[in-house]
Amino acid sequence: MDSLTNPLDRLVRDVAATSKVANTSVPSMNTTSSALTLNWAYAKGTTTVAILTNNLLRSQWVAIGLSLDSRMGNDHVFVCQRLSDDTILLQRFINPDGHAATTIVTAGSNLGGIFQVNSVSFNNGIIYCEFSLSNFTATTSRRRKRSVTLLSQSTQYQIIVAIGPLAGPNSLVQHSWTTVLSQTMQLDQSGTISLATIGGSA
Repeated sequence: MDSLTNPLDRLVRDVAATSKVANTSVPSMNTTSSALTLNWAYAKGTTTVAILTNNLLRSQWVAIGLSLDSRMGNDHVFVCQRLSDDTILLQRFINPDGHAATTIVTAGSNLGGIFQVNSVSFNNGIIYCEFSLSNFTATTSRRRKRSVTLLSQSTQYQIIVAIGPLAGPNSLVQHSWTTVLSQTMQLDQSGTISLATIGGSA
């Protein structure tokens, strides 16, 4: 994989550790200033997204939801999970119906873009989850009834951040904290968002 382009480059200048997944480096994070950092970069049709947090307990998940209307439902959700043994999982879900349970997205789901996990790690209390989204044109060619609107790189999305407990791997219990950010996210652009607090953190 090519090295990450700006603005993700700025996150990897101080390397805390190196992941064996996809030959990417795990960036350090200033734990006194940001409880969560969301970073995304676009290059040659691929969007690379990184989530960093210092505020996730064992058996908890943190999710970034991309919403058309800032309300839960018809959303694409990317979830970073910290299991009870400190294993980190990263998975794509959809939330088709408001507060109903999320549904895991499989490789053949055809919901817009191909999801690939690039890197996950847990080092010195910092959780890092990085994934890429690509091949959007190929996945929109089929026609069938879908449970959510196709994910698009050219759409401006409201960002919903949520945290909740885990009942097990990929078994998300309803969120205990959520917020809708004032900033938006478009996958064919680049950006960075930092939150000083999440989930009631100080």
